Amino acid sequence: MEGKPAPPEVLAEYVVEALDRQTPEKLEAVEEYARELRAYKREVQERDMGEDDVVDDPDVVDVDETEGEGYIVKKWQKCGADCECNDGKGHGPYKWRVTPDGNGGQNWKCLGPVSDGG
Repeated sequence: MEGKPAPPEVLAEYVVEALDRQTPEKLEAVEEYARELRAYKREVQERDMGEDDVVDDPDVVDVDETEGEGYIVKKWQKCGADCECNDGKGHGPYKWRVTPDGNGGQNWKCLGPVSDGG
């Protein structure tokens, strides 16, 4: 191999610096750990998320299961402390796509306001 390889752009500088300080033997251990961690996170991410995982919120109006992409949740949304929405249900309802995040938690992506048709 000619010259030091360039690190992937997605790696944070502090990770690159820490890896640069390791011996080849320790880098082999890091490589094995990274493979195992990747497999674990993919397994967690692909694990079925139950409806109970997304309805534990009093502002949730409705939950619909989607094909392999988590759930579509209709939910009222409250904003900052100074907004009048905090005296009622909130704004919305809005549609959210809820998927597992790979760490046992969830990713919530707002899809916009619920239309009159649902």
